[in-house]
Amino acid sequence: SFAGEDTFNVLATPPAEDIHNTNDLLTSTMTDDFFIHMCQCSQKSFIFLMRFYHELVYVYYVIDPTRIFGISLRMVVLTFQNGLTDTSSLAFAYYGMEVTAKGNLMIGNRLGTIALRLSENSKYISNVIAVVKQYISWVSEPFHAIAESNLVGFHAGNRIGDEFSSSLNYYLHTTTCFLCGKNLSVLKEVCSAEIVRLIENKHKWFVPSFSMLYWVIAELIDGSDFQSTNHNPLIPCEQSIVTIPANAMHGSLELFLDICKLMRSLFFRRDMDKCVSVLDRIMAACQLRPLTIIGVFFEGLISFEMARKASDSMKWISN
Repeated sequence: SFAGEDTFNVLATPPAEDIHNTNDLLTSTMTDDFFIHMCQCSQKSFIFLMRFYHELVYVYYVIDPTRIFGISLRMVVLTFQNGLTDTSSLAFAYYGMEVTAKGNLMIGNRLGTIALRLSENSKYISNVIAVVKQYISWVSEPFHAIAESNLVGFHAGNRIGDEFSSSLNYYLHTTTCFLCGKNLSVLKEVCSAEIVRLIENKHKWFVPSFSMLYWVIAELIDGSDFQSTNHNPLIPCEQSIVTIPANAMHGSLELFLDICKLMRSLFFRRDMDKCVSVLDRIMAACQLRPLTIIGVFFEGLISFEMARKASDSMKWISN
């Protein structure tokens, strides 16, 4: 425990009463300004506790995203009980992400709005933009607008020295631009330059994701001969990415690789029967954002294609 808080219990299923009371407060007649202008908490132990939960969200996003709902709810409950801290904007953003994925769009949208306003002069602004724009705003904003917001988050992170959130926003911006149909040659160069920059600066977390997107784009441009064309030797080869051991690959990267496989299987009409389903994992982990939504869409198209082929085959046999 810490500061009177049993931090282990936050990983358990959250009490129904906490969920009900929190959602009731967020759907009450209280204005957004009421939440934004709550008193500030200066108690050091509580500030540390909120930062600890924020770091815990990062950890469980990688190893078990289903735990984020309970952690984020606890952060919001503690904020209501004790007042605002520098990580309260993240508390609202994380909980908004979770309730949006669970279908409560009104509360999710309100939480996203509050989080963005709270983060305006915060060192966490880049982080908040990444979460809100990718995991909440897709409900009400075009993908093009989300991509531009992530670019704003990228520049905000650079200004305050938040390298991780800055790179995260740029990765989200690039993948969303890809989904929006931006010029592939431009995106290929963007990926190549960012991979080189990340490697040179020893920030390698996003290198596999950018590299996989690079190879998907390269194949779309050059077709089956894409590997024989000239590529920057610093870019990890596709085989080295897809063969990363399971115990060394975080869930978000694994999901991204599977979605890329779905896209290429449909685009090039190959290995459709070997595609891995992503729908159940996306829904279980509440990872709803533009890329995963498109991944579910492609899985549906492949399912229809496989069903059509099976139907045609049965017709041929019956005749």
